[in-house]
Amino acid sequence: MSGSGGAPPADLVQAALARMRSDPMGYIPPIWADEQGLRDKVCIVGFAGSTREEAPFQDRSFEFWGMNRAHEVFDYSVFTRWFQIHKRSWWDTPARAKSTQWMRTCPMPLYLHQVEPDMPTSISYPRAAIEAAFNRYLPELPGGQPGTGRNRGEPYYTNSVTWMMALAVLEGFQEVHVYGVDMVTDEEYGYQRPNCDYWLGLMAGLGIKTVVPKDSALCTQEWLYGYGDRPQDEGLLNDAVLTSRQKGLTQEQARAEAASLVLRGHLEEIQQLKAILKHHHRGGKTGLKASLAMGQARSLPAQPPNSPPPGPAPSPPVKG
Repeated sequence: MSGSGGAPPADLVQAALARMRSDPMGYIPPIWADEQGLRDKVCIVGFAGSTREEAPFQDRSFEFWGMNRAHEVFDYSVFTRWFQIHKRSWWDTPARAKSTQWMRTCPMPLYLHQVEPDMPTSISYPRAAIEAAFNRYLPELPGGQPGTGRNRGEPYYTNSVTWMMALAVLEGFQEVHVYGVDMVTDEEYGYQRPNCDYWLGLMAGLGIKTVVPKDSALCTQEWLYGYGDRPQDEGLLNDAVLTSRQKGLTQEQARAEAASLVLRGHLEEIQQLKAILKHHHRGGKTGLKASLAMGQARSLPAQPPNSPPPGPAPSPPVKG
């Protein structure tokens, strides 16, 4: 079933919203489509610059789903749904005011935790229906009730993309493309990326065609474990050399910082002694000899190498 066109017309959006909001389970398939029926292909598009522009925006047999602040990056007129799967306290802030204002005029169904009165196209993301449908695919805990997933009330979703994948599966899409999603930063790689890989595998296992671009980092590996050899970095740029150099520079930095603290203390002490000397020259009672003797006892640093010898002591000021 393939339809044509980009973002749904306003009247169809309102009709779809009415049906979605009236459903007791929080889920009814969208109805924006032309006379040929609902589209059965969806393209989920994220922020990663490596592949986001490769999304087939000209192919209107797809639905296009966007998320978060991507409307600041894309021509969102081709998108059919938008997702903001965060608490309102996260996205309704001064730092995200521009995005929040855009959401108030979002021209397509906008999935939030709940319907927000000031967001005219907002609908509740069908979390309950999603968890009811897919928790059974999660590993069970020992002694857990069969068919209840992990049986500990912790569904496995670590990012917006996987909530979107789950909805695509629930609605019966037969082809899911993912662009602009790499999950290679430290937080994403360790916490979020495994969940994307899991859902791509789950969709493939359910017979859904999944497509990621060649340059995406999802479902990739450096070498075939057990059969291949770990690739060695070539030339001067390799991990062992960089790690060794990093260690040496870190140690050098620590020594320099320690020496800097000592020098700073000496400089502060010299400033104090200069102030005492100035006070003495102006006729103040300072205990000059005791102060200077104290400074010498603390072993003030010697003059820098190759510095000129000290000049004669200054003459006492002439008092008029």
